[in-house]
Amino acid sequence: MIAKLVLQTFVWFGAMGALLFLSAGTLHWPGAWVYLVGMV
Repeated sequence: MIAKLVLQTFVWFGAMGALLFLSAGTLHWPGAWVYLVGMV
């Protein structure tokens, strides 16, 4: 059950990161990094 939760969390962060950075077109967007770190 813990492993499933960890996997879901990583998938969620990956999806959010993909949406943020793909829409921005770059990984050099500090606002997206702050948002992702703030979600932790």
